[in-house]
Amino acid sequence: MKPALGELGVLPASAADFPKTTVIANACIDDIGLATSTLFVTIQHDEGEGEGKVRLADRCRQGIGACAASDYDPSKSGNFETCEGGGCHPTPSVIHHELNHRVLGGMFGVGSSLDCGASNQLKFLHEGLLGSVLPQAFWHFWNGVGFNPSNQLRLFTANAVRGRVHEDAGSNLQLFDYVCSDNTSGQGPYEAGRVAGQPLWEFFHGKRVVGNQILNTWRPATDTDFLILAYWAADLMASSTYRDRWEFANRVMQILEYSNWPAAARQEYCDIFEHHELHHFIDPSYCS
Repeated sequence: MKPALGELGVLPASAADFPKTTVIANACIDDIGLATSTLFVTIQHDEGEGEGKVRLADRCRQGIGACAASDYDPSKSGNFETCEGGGCHPTPSVIHHELNHRVLGGMFGVGSSLDCGASNQLKFLHEGLLGSVLPQAFWHFWNGVGFNPSNQLRLFTANAVRGRVHEDAGSNLQLFDYVCSDNTSGQGPYEAGRVAGQPLWEFFHGKRVVGNQILNTWRPATDTDFLILAYWAADLMASSTYRDRWEFANRVMQILEYSNWPAAARQEYCDIFEHHELHHFIDPSYCS
């Protein structure tokens, strides 16, 4: 991520001045991970109090009286926790998801509010859009899991709507099935965000799905280029009048048009967005 963030101008020249995050492990929270900018903490030598916070939940491990050996057996591993060596801990994808909140908020100034009446869907951007695709891209970079691995537990939340891969007509998520709702309980923000996350995941791999066929299409030349595209579009969406999933699609296409992508490539990307009902407000000139 560092080269992409540097290219986008959000990293200071000196590493000593890079934005920091305080990570609190084994936290007593009712979720696997939480990111916040307001939690009050006290740290030795007064380091980290003023930084953004990421809390990672305490999990069962050997030595905790309330945990039986079966509670931290390797078979308990899944999308959110890995169990080995006598204990469980959040997966790298969970940690990346939470740190991405800090990148979006602390480096780009992109908040995570939600106001459907004002076309503000930034929470969907944080949770199910970049919040699913970037951890998945991170996992693919290190483990080469591919676009749609047969074992869905190998791809962050792919076995749930919030991380589902568009592989055929039945798995395609469309915007009008996940309309904006100010109710942020449960999986709603994650599922609504994944509507735009699915096409972004297709772009990352250079795949487009037509009916039940997975075909090849253009893809960013490098992972760095993909990260630049994703964060740049998120930043433009957040600074727009309409901060919704339609605007995210429009901004992706604007960047590609600005980057002189071939017309055929841009047309196929617009077609991909259309499969997810995200094409309605894309400037037509970006598609040809």
